[in-house]
Amino acid sequence: MSDALMRKCLYIIVFLCACGLAHAAPTQDLVIDMVAPPPQVELGFGWLGPERNESFSFVWMSHLEADIWVTLDSTAAADIEITAVPYYLNYRSQSLGLYVNGRFVREWVCPIHSEWRLDTYTADVPAGTLKAGRNRITLRASYRIAEGKRQHAIAVNRLSLKWK
Repeated sequence: MSDALMRKCLYIIVFLCACGLAHAAPTQDLVIDMVAPPPQVELGFGWLGPERNESFSFVWMSHLEADIWVTLDSTAAADIEITAVPYYLNYRSQSLGLYVNGRFVREWVCPIHSEWRLDTYTADVPAGTLKAGRNRITLRASYRIAEGKRQHAIAVNRLSLKWK
């Protein structure tokens, strides 16, 4: 490759990075403990306060929709893993939907267990769906149940962004 061509390629790469059009995947995955989120994460609309049972900690979705705001440096593709357990009814399956920045990503029908345990739900988030800066991750449930003055839909333990 000639020196002139190499310089042109270098200029293009520098330009793309300066414009925010080329972002490498971060070197470390982002693991969000919902009870104690890291500084770049904020729980938005739709959550109750932190709780703990004998096995794990969690935060209940109190509405059919709940937001997680995440500040990122990258637009790289990622897998999102959600570790959660729905409020089960023996006559209706709960569903969990995932939206990133208003874009539908995936929906699951939660399995029904005889015991209360966490399941992991994984979705592929294409490059460009996440953006550099503030991102909104929205979880949607198909139902919620009133217990006294509180509403419960899905108990979320952890959400992870695993970069590709």
